Amino acid sequence: MNKRYAALLAATAFSLAAPATLHAQPVAADEAETDITAMQTAFAAGVAGISDDDPQAARAGFEDVLSLHLARTGGGNVAQFLAAGSDERLAHYTAWLTARSAGFDEGDWREYEYFSLVAESYSAILGLRSDLFEREELIENVARGLGVIAFAAALQGNYEALAKLYAPVLSGPDAALEAAAAQEIFERARSEWSWGGPRRDRAPRLVLEVLALFDRTGGRAGQVVGQLHELQAAIAESEGRIDDAQTALSGTAGEIDPQRRAGLLIQQGRVRAALELVLGRADRLGAGELSLEDARKLLEIEGWTGIGPEGQLALHEAILPAFRRELTIEDEELRTLLSSHAQALYEAGRASEAEPLLASLLRFYEARFSLDSGWGFEFADRLAKTLEAQQRLAEAGVLYRQLWEIALGYEQYAESATLDSFAPYIANLLARGENAVAERETGELLAQARTAGARDHVLAGYLLLSAQALLASGKQDAAQQAAREAVALGRGDDEWTVPAGFDSIERDSRRLLAEILEADRRYAAAESLRRNVLVRTQESSMVPREGIEMRQARLELARNLAAQGKDEATALFARELRVLGDVYGRNSPEVLAVSDPFARYLLETDRPVAALVPARRVLSARLAARGRTDAAAGNANEAALAAGRRDAALLVVAAAWSASRP
Repeated sequence: MNKRYAALLAATAFSLAAPATLHAQPVAADEAETDITAMQTAFAAGVAGISDDDPQAARAGFEDVLSLHLARTGGGNVAQFLAAGSDERLAHYTAWLTARSAGFDEGDWREYEYFSLVAESYSAILGLRSDLFEREELIENVARGLGVIAFAAALQGNYEALAKLYAPVLSGPDAALEAAAAQEIFERARSEWSWGGPRRDRAPRLVLEVLALFDRTGGRAGQVVGQLHELQAAIAESEGRIDDAQTALSGTAGEIDPQRRAGLLIQQGRVRAALELVLGRADRLGAGELSLEDARKLLEIEGWTGIGPEGQLALHEAILPAFRRELTIEDEELRTLLSSHAQALYEAGRASEAEPLLASLLRFYEARFSLDSGWGFEFADRLAKTLEAQQRLAEAGVLYRQLWEIALGYEQYAESATLDSFAPYIANLLARGENAVAERETGELLAQARTAGARDHVLAGYLLLSAQALLASGKQDAAQQAAREAVALGRGDDEWTVPAGFDSIERDSRRLLAEILEADRRYAAAESLRRNVLVRTQESSMVPREGIEMRQARLELARNLAAQGKDEATALFARELRVLGDVYGRNSPEVLAVSDPFARYLLETDRPVAALVPARRVLSARLAARGRTDAAAGNANEAALAAGRRDAALLVVAAAWSASRP
């Protein structure tokens, strides 16, 4: 509701004392079906009146909606209702909005649509009765109401209603109303996709249905149609359907930025076609032929689409020569590109190539400022991670120790920044088998944090590090005690939430406690923790439905159930295999992380025939990994790869042998 409507409603509340409490009557399913269909027809008639600039016809349509509601509730007729005191009407309107919100919160979409129709019709009547409103504002509010009602119908899967509701907009003479209506429903589709949560799956269908209505010859919402195609392309791109994304962008007559199309071409491996599109020429595209101006223009592709590490690398290899030819390490522009290129190399498993870039950036910032500076600290940390990726744990440990000593010098034990520096140092010690050192240092820091009065979430972080060190030392009882204390410092099972992209001490503490219990083979006790993490993750509208947090929670529960021999694990594993295979490819590391435990679970539960399928996927992924790993990681990585291939082959043999037995 905009400020003008709020002011109008408040200004009318003066003549009668409204009841202290007023609740909208719930809508029974059998009554609502008939009422809603009739209300949709009446509301569409009101919208037609708005489009035709016929206030009388518009008001008649919206009043018909209100009349249907009043007839059902025994509230008299429309004339009596509108003649009543403004306080009384305002109380009813507030109750309708409350009922609408309750319907949405509870997922009762029929209730949500019913009270949307009633409330939005009354709002439109107010606008038509008032001389405070310009036509532009009336159109804006009717378009918003139409968007709410259409969205409510879509939430029920009633997409046929969209054509009915938008028909007077599309056939009417008012171009501004069509554009406003298209923008409103587009914003709702985009919001559903962006926020994630359990309704995210509806966004692709909603986009498709809205495009079918507004993307037409003679349409008057061209800009919004372009945005809809953009959203459709983004959805396809996020699911790995790059060809479909290209088709979506090609399906609009609206202007799509060349960099956006070029990003998709790069994801398809068509780098030269992307260069031609952005630069507008077919020659002088070699690495040594691009000017710095060309390179800068091509770099804009990164800002338009997430082209992924492989796409970034292909783009960087084309433009880096121009940057290096014209600029030096003293230029921030080159440093930024080198940093981005190093990250892409790291994410693509080419840590040895990322190392010299990060080392040069670290030398620059350490000489210019110091290691104890924002940039110095960042590049030292990234270089340490790159060394760890090459199994050079001791060299990484030297850097982590330096960073930790800098943080230690401030003696701010109660601050989260100190904890952030301590965590990777301890993780490195544990990776190197220095369990006793890690146990001693986490114990000392935990005591310092307690003395300093650290806040609960910081103290819980130290407790989790201590629990990890104790678990690595084989002290499971002490580790469990520390983890339980961390859980107790957070909110209860039904109260905590999962913020997307941010650490949650409640989630981390429950995951670690479950891990400790599972290490002690207490799978049933850990199951409730795994389920709580999954439920709270699913209930968060901030977490993408197929995001890392969601996938992690599902797989950890699946592994727990598999260890108990519960059939529910089968459905969870199979779902993840299907989704990850579609998005990342059959031989991806993501698929390997699911197929291996799934195959072993099926084998251990005497289902060898079923185990053969994921077991073969394991072997296929292990064989495909040959040559993809950074050669400079040395013998340790190659030995790990060979061991993985051997284990995968043995897994297939075991499944095949068991399947062949009578």
